[in-house]
Amino acid sequence: MSPREAKAWRLFLALLAFGISAEMACADDSTPDQAAAAQMMDDLMYGRTQVGGPFTLLDPAGRARSDRDFRGKLMIVYFGYTFCPDVCPADLMAITQALDALGPLANGVQPIFITIDPERDTKVLAEYISAFHKSFIGLTGTPEQIRKVANAYKAFYA
Repeated sequence: MSPREAKAWRLFLALLAFGISAEMACADDSTPDQAAAAQMMDDLMYGRTQVGGPFTLLDPAGRARSDRDFRGKLMIVYFGYTFCPDVCPADLMAITQALDALGPLANGVQPIFITIDPERDTKVLAEYISAFHKSFIGLTGTPEQIRKVANAYKAFYA
């Protein structure tokens, strides 16, 4: 794969990650925080805010993992939950297919699944992410920790 093609794939993965985060920010009309979601999307679309930031959460083995662990790699940070019936598995499969298409270049990408439902997901997270790309890392934490990371990455959920 040429350097130009590699750059195109990396851009594609970055846009995919942004699109997934934007999708998570689209709440239905009954959400009490609809104004907050709308403001978040507006800030993202017009580049008025930084996306991302430091985090420390737990992997399924209970080890602390932070953004520093993935320095030098493009992180695809996905917020979802294991009991999601269709959107999460479809998105995670799209990420898996993109990583497979990258071949050896996928070593420069770190897909991360952060649960937004830690009460139900923590015990099944390892099994769930094993159904997707082998490099996926699942992360969990307290609801407050996850909310803080989701806010930093501009992923709205209710």
